[in-house]
Amino acid sequence: GEQVTRALNDGLPSRFEVEPATKFKGRLFGFGTEPAGSDVILITSGTNSIARAEVTVLRTSSDTRVRIRSGGQVLYSALSVARRARRVLRDLADASSPGSTGSHFTVDSPIQASTQDNPT
Repeated sequence: GEQVTRALNDGLPSRFEVEPATKFKGRLFGFGTEPAGSDVILITSGTNSIARAEVTVLRTSSDTRVRIRSGGQVLYSALSVARRARRVLRDLADASSPGSTGSHFTVDSPIQASTQDNPT
């Protein structure tokens, strides 16, 4: 989670706020936030945080996957936040070579946009 949070903070424009250990609240996301484990990161945009994306880091012994869900009151803006986050994290994935020691890093696609939780 820390490497992903750092990459998002470094790679996103300053108008985006990256909140580690925070997630969408309840089954309908985009309406409030709540604390989460260190593997979940919330990205908000704008002064009223109307557009959001939730990043979940999924680790196994052989790789690390990142799932990005968009949310918020304006779907287009929400997808924009998720798309920007995806670009930053794909750059991170490209920088982590599968042949190097350590785990392989990938970004799941496509961007998930819905008003309900996605099954895992």
